[in-house]
Amino acid sequence: MLDWKKRKGETALLIKGARRSGKSTIVRQFVENEYETYIFIDFSNAKKEVFDLFEDVSDLDYIFMRLQVIYKIQLIERKSAIVFDEVQKQPYARQAIKHLSTTNF
Repeated sequence: MLDWKKRKGETALLIKGARRSGKSTIVRQFVENEYETYIFIDFSNAKKEVFDLFEDVSDLDYIFMRLQVIYKIQLIERKSAIVFDEVQKQPYARQAIKHLSTTNF
Protein backbone atom coordinates (compact mmCIF):
# COMPACT_ATOMS: atom_id res chain seq x y z
CA MET A 1 0.00 0.00 0.00
CA LEU A 2 2.91 2.35 0.67
CA ASP A 3 4.23 1.76 -2.86
CA TRP A 4 0.77 2.55 -4.23
CA LYS A 5 0.63 5.77 -2.19
CA LYS A 6 3.87 6.97 -3.80
CA ARG A 7 2.01 7.12 -7.14
CA LYS A 8 0.10 10.12 -5.76
CA GLY A 9 -3.36 9.20 -6.95
CA GLU A 10 -2.50 8.07 -10.46
CA THR A 11 -4.45 4.85 -9.95
CA ALA A 12 -6.96 3.34 -7.60
CA LEU A 13 -6.01 0.45 -5.34
CA LEU A 14 -8.16 -2.68 -5.26
CA ILE A 15 -7.73 -5.07 -2.37
CA LYS A 16 -9.22 -8.50 -2.87
CA GLY A 17 -9.32 -11.46 -0.56
CA ALA A 18 -11.42 -13.91 1.37
CA ARG A 19 -14.39 -12.67 3.38
CA ARG A 20 -13.70 -11.72 6.99
CA SER A 21 -9.93 -11.76 6.53
CA GLY A 22 -9.27 -8.22 7.81
CA LYS A 23 -9.08 -6.26 4.56
CA SER A 24 -11.25 -3.39 5.81
CA THR A 25 -9.39 -3.22 9.11
CA ILE A 26 -6.00 -3.04 7.41
CA VAL A 27 -7.16 -0.38 4.96
CA ARG A 28 -8.70 1.72 7.74
CA GLN A 29 -5.46 1.54 9.75
CA PHE A 30 -3.47 2.49 6.65
CA VAL A 31 -5.52 5.60 5.85
CA GLU A 32 -5.57 6.65 9.52
CA ASN A 33 -1.76 6.47 9.62
CA GLU A 34 -0.94 7.77 6.15
CA TYR A 35 -3.46 10.55 5.43
CA GLU A 36 -4.53 13.70 7.24
CA THR A 37 -8.20 13.00 6.52
CA TYR A 38 -10.19 10.27 4.86
CA ILE A 39 -13.72 9.23 4.06
CA PHE A 40 -14.55 5.55 4.53
CA ILE A 41 -17.68 4.63 2.58
CA ASP A 42 -19.07 1.23 3.49
CA PHE A 43 -21.62 0.47 0.81
CA SER A 44 -23.14 -2.31 2.90
CA ASN A 45 -24.67 0.36 5.15
CA ALA A 46 -24.26 3.70 3.34
CA LYS A 47 -27.10 6.18 3.22
CA LYS A 48 -29.24 6.32 0.09
CA GLU A 49 -27.90 9.82 -0.51
CA VAL A 50 -24.39 8.38 -0.86
CA PHE A 51 -25.59 5.64 -3.24
CA ASP A 52 -27.38 8.21 -5.38
CA LEU A 53 -24.27 10.41 -5.75
CA PHE A 54 -22.65 7.86 -8.02
CA GLU A 55 -25.47 7.55 -10.53
CA ASP A 56 -24.07 10.57 -12.37
CA VAL A 57 -20.33 11.20 -12.18
CA SER A 58 -20.26 14.08 -14.64
CA ASP A 59 -19.60 16.60 -11.84
CA LEU A 60 -16.83 15.21 -9.62
CA ASP A 61 -16.49 18.47 -7.69
CA TYR A 62 -20.12 18.11 -6.62
CA ILE A 63 -19.55 14.50 -5.51
CA PHE A 64 -16.53 15.48 -3.44
CA MET A 65 -18.39 18.42 -1.91
CA ARG A 66 -21.41 16.28 -0.99
CA LEU A 67 -19.25 13.53 0.50
CA GLN A 68 -17.50 16.10 2.69
CA VAL A 69 -20.85 17.41 3.91
CA ILE A 70 -22.39 13.97 4.48
CA TYR A 71 -19.37 12.56 6.34
CA LYS A 72 -18.41 15.88 7.99
CA ILE A 73 -14.82 15.49 6.79
CA GLN A 74 -12.76 18.08 4.93
CA LEU A 75 -10.75 16.57 2.10
CA ILE A 76 -7.30 18.07 1.61
CA GLU A 77 -5.65 17.94 -1.81
CA ARG A 78 -3.08 15.11 -1.96
CA LYS A 79 -3.46 14.54 1.80
CA SER A 80 -6.82 12.78 1.87
CA ALA A 81 -8.17 9.40 0.80
CA ILE A 82 -11.59 8.03 -0.04
CA VAL A 83 -12.15 4.33 0.64
CA PHE A 84 -14.96 2.32 -0.92
CA ASP A 85 -15.70 -0.75 1.16
CA GLU A 86 -18.13 -3.37 -0.17
CA VAL A 87 -18.09 -1.48 -3.48
CA GLN A 88 -19.67 -4.45 -5.27
CA LYS A 89 -22.95 -3.34 -3.68
CA GLN A 90 -22.88 -0.07 -5.68
CA PRO A 91 -21.89 -0.83 -9.30
CA TYR A 92 -22.00 2.84 -10.29
CA ALA A 93 -19.40 3.69 -7.66
CA ARG A 94 -17.18 0.91 -8.94
CA GLN A 95 -17.47 2.32 -12.46
CA ALA A 96 -16.70 5.83 -11.16
CA ILE A 97 -13.39 4.82 -9.61
CA LYS A 98 -11.43 5.42 -12.83
CA HIS A 99 -12.75 9.00 -12.96
CA LEU A 100 -12.26 9.65 -9.26
CA SER A 101 -8.69 8.36 -9.16
CA THR A 102 -7.57 10.95 -11.71
CA THR A 103 -8.56 13.88 -9.48
CA ASN A 104 -6.54 15.56 -6.76
CA PHE A 105 -7.72 13.52 -3.77
